[in-house]
Parts: sequence; C-alpha cells; structure tokens
Amino acid sequence: NIEKLHQVNVSNMRKGLVFKTHNKTSTYYKETFNQYPRFCQSLPCLMPFLRCLDYNSKRIGSFIKAFVTALVFVPYFSFLYLVIYWWFSFWSFEGLFHGIIETILVSLLYLNYYLSCNVSPGISLSWDPETTSVTDPIVEPGSRDRFRYCKVCQHFKPPRAHHCRKCDSCVLKMDHHCPWIDNCVGFFNQKYFLLFLFYASSALLYAFIVTLFPLIGSFYELTKQRLRDTLVLYLVGLSLLAYFTLAMGAALLVLFIWQLRLAISNTTSIEKYDQLKLRRLTRDANQVFVWPYDLGIKGNFSQVFGERPSEWFWPYTPSMLNGIAYPLAPNYVFLVPRANEKDQNNELAGTE
Repeated sequence: NIEKLHQVNVSNMRKGLVFKTHNKTSTYYKETFNQYPRFCQSLPCLMPFLRCLDYNSKRIGSFIKAFVTALVFVPYFSFLYLVIYWWFSFWSFEGLFHGIIETILVSLLYLNYYLSCNVSPGISLSWDPETTSVTDPIVEPGSRDRFRYCKVCQHFKPPRAHHCRKCDSCVLKMDHHCPWIDNCVGFFNQKYFLLFLFYASSALLYAFIVTLFPLIGSFYELTKQRLRDTLVLYLVGLSLLAYFTLAMGAALLVLFIWQLRLAISNTTSIEKYDQLKLRRLTRDANQVFVWPYDLGIKGNFSQVFGERPSEWFWPYTPSMLNGIAYPLAPNYVFLVPRANEKDQNNELAGTE
C-alpha cells in the first residue's frame, strides 16, 4: 500500500497537482513537483529527502536564530571587555560614551531582529479579485481574469504577492525568504529587516572604529617596551575583534545598501524578473519603460519608513497601505502581455 501511494503521489506531482502530507502535529509539506529543479523531476527518489528538509526547516531555523544572537553578542562583550574596560575604563567619559552608544545600537539591533523573525510578512489566505477594484499591472502570460493564480494555495494572488515554498503560503510583496531570520521579507516586516541590517552594520563598524584607538596605541606601547605576554595577548584579541567587526560590518553594509536601493525604487528582488518582462514589452511597443509602482525616491521611501523623520529609525511600520492595493505611477501605461493578445487572436480566428 505504501508503494502504491508513493507511485500515485509521484504521478500527481508530475501532472502538476498539489501534493499534501498531513501529520498529527502539523501540515509540513505542500508543494508542486514542477517548482523543484529539473534534475529533481527526473529523479523522484530525491523527493523524500526534500520533504525531510522542508519538515526540519523550522528546527534548523531555531538553531540559526540562536547562532545569530550569539554571533552578535560575542563581539559586543569582547568590545566592552577589551576596549571599554581595559583601555578607556568604564567610569571615564570616553568609556561611558562609547559603551552607551554601542549598547544602544546593539539593543536596537536585537529588537529589529526579533521583529523581523516573528512579525508576519503578510499572508494571503484567500483573496477574491471580484470584491475589489484593485488592478494588477504585472500579469503573467495566460493568467485568468488579469490576475495571477496560485496552483498550490488554489486562490488568486494579490498584486505583488508570490508563493513561498518554505512558508507554504502566498506572501504579500515578497522580496525573498531569508534563512537568517527563518522568515520571509515581505510587506509588514520589510522595515524591520532593513533596520536590522542598518543597526547591525552600524554597531559592528562603530566597534571597529573605536577598536582602532587601543590597537594603534598598543602597537606603539609594544615598540617602546620589552615584549610582554599580556600585551601580546591583548594585541591578538584586539586584532581578532577588529578583523571580525570590519568583515561582518562591511558585508552587512553591502546587503543593507542593496536592500535600501530596492526600497527607494519600490521594487523587490523577485520583481526584477517582472521588470525584464515589462522592458521587453515596452521595447516591442516602442514606449518608454516605467515601473508601475515607482512614485519617486521620496514616495517610495515613505511607503517603507514613514513620512516623518521621527519614524525612520524606529521599528514602527506606517499603516498607509494594506499590502494589496498600491498607488501606481501617474505616467505608467498598462500593457497587455503579447501572449494574451495571441490567445485572443486565435479565439477570434476560430470563431470565424
């Protein structure tokens, strides 16, 4: 019976049907066979391994969250001990100033990381396009009623929503599924994720800059005095701290700049592919390409961070939009995909 059930499941997946497996504790798998790479489609024996990986993704995510928490705490504690305690002293003005600034940055880092992990990005459970006047300017060729349809969730996708295999649902304004937060970056937690990257890079780079003072001073002391074991160990600790904070801070800063560039252009990582399709359509129609959601740098920035400067650096999400309806650019011209035009021409030819 088990072998027959497995054969039926594999045949259904090859047909593109939805495959569901129910457990006593959770529904841990819901995916179509076509969404896996082609080598997985040719080797059905890999499917049990992929199901096991999807089932244990939450457990792995909990371990990653603990790892990220420790990864930030270790350089923070090392900074307080090696730089503030041994070089500046806790009760000096420099020690208090740098210690308070670093503690504030790390506290905001942990706060935004917690919100990025636990705040839902926006899940589309069921959405009926007939009950709203929302239009989707990004329509896939062959879609029904000018809206995209999710075969896994079996309902229409709202504008800018995409299906996430890890979250097992359609996510509003999905950018990507981040394994470091074990959550999708979407409409309702995009600002938290951006602030997490900002405060993480700021805290690490600030610690690196402050660490340069005792590092240079210790090298100068080493040239004046005889070689001492305590000073050498202190220099090794400072060098490791400076190297780690610089490497991690620079990497997170690059990622923050990339995500901020997407935010001020009002697009996502997935929508880059939609832009390629629209560029092709506008080029074929001899028109100028205009991203439908681009409202300018100021308008795009205010959608994510808020209109007032007091809201920009605080983990507060502006409630101007609901994640489904988005204002369109005034100079955007809606283009019907050419695949739909061919279908209409074929239907007219068949009726004649």
